Amino acid sequence: MKYREHQGERFSEIGMGCYGLSGAYGTVDIQEYKKTLDYAIENGVTYFDTAQGYGSAEEILGEVLGKRRTSLFLSTKVSPDASGKADLRTESLYRACEASLKRLKTDYIDLYNIHFDDPETPVEETVTALEKLVREGKIRHYGVGHLPPHRVKRYMESGKLFSVMGEYSVVARQGERELFPLCRQYKTGIVAFSVTGRGVLARKRGEESCFDKGDIRAIDPLFQRERLSSALRIADYLKEIAGDHEMTPIQTAIAWVLRRPGVICALTGPSRRDHLRENIRASSQELPQSIWEEIESFLEQEESRLKEEGHQAVLTLLSKPLDPDGEKAFKDLLYAAETAVALGFLEESVLMPLFYDLFQTRATRDAEECSRALERVRLEVKGLLFPEE
Repeated sequence: MKYREHQGERFSEIGMGCYGLSGAYGTVDIQEYKKTLDYAIENGVTYFDTAQGYGSAEEILGEVLGKRRTSLFLSTKVSPDASGKADLRTESLYRACEASLKRLKTDYIDLYNIHFDDPETPVEETVTALEKLVREGKIRHYGVGHLPPHRVKRYMESGKLFSVMGEYSVVARQGERELFPLCRQYKTGIVAFSVTGRGVLARKRGEESCFDKGDIRAIDPLFQRERLSSALRIADYLKEIAGDHEMTPIQTAIAWVLRRPGVICALTGPSRRDHLRENIRASSQELPQSIWEEIESFLEQEESRLKEEGHQAVLTLLSKPLDPDGEKAFKDLLYAAETAVALGFLEESVLMPLFYDLFQTRATRDAEECSRALERVRLEVKGLLFPEE
């Protein structure tokens, strides 16, 4: 395992994310996950990331780390409440931090992250509270994630951010447009997550999608339509070009992320030791510069192709009546909206209110009311993306 340094800290360049403990990817075998966490420590992983909102993940991680905690770099996040509302007022931030310290069974947190934006609380108030937590020794550094670039910039101007968390992989490069250049400008570290595309790069062409109940990938646009086809083309290409160097598509994808300017850690989150073993090996593997240049050229061509196909797909989905099946209609709208953001057709901050409406609509039990609400969202998204149609 290779290690990196940033703002006086040293940690493994591949980190272990604990989002899977939340059940987001289906049923969790807690005992197997604990063994995977142990395996990570035994094989040189020192960066561990969790969150207040990941179910019992903080308690489990705190239990596994135990006496080894002081030799590890521990990152957690203050998450939205059960209603999905983020509260970053001073008193709320303090309560959340104290609760995380207790669950993690530690006296300090190396990196405390703002998980989602709270537009009702001034950034300056939140930063002042975070700086006070640093002075009191409860946290060593602070960072942000899941915030639009203009809010990230406010945090950079108001305090000293350690890092920004952002999705980054060969199948999700949208951070390169605005967010990551901002990080490099302010010398803020990039902590990349979903670096293997939530496992999509391990999919085999023609393999049927089969997800456990509760697995968010069942509705994830990355596993559908044109975006899935694009991801499979990328996986096939990586297998072909890196196979002679005994690297899997997953390892090549992780190594690609680690090469990107400004990235200080690549988070992976497998629940099984064999998958983690494959991921960790990416830290010690390398390809000739000429191969990386070929990969970059292919990814640029693939991105252009996906933009063309994606634009037509989004227009088609939004230009016709929704499917009578409410769940399918929801998935189609989510695909259209998220694909529009991922491919740069519209800024995330513009569509975010409609994302919230979309998920609230999904929870509506009355079929007719749900249908009307989904149709309203469709028209609003279409009006933003294709006002001339």
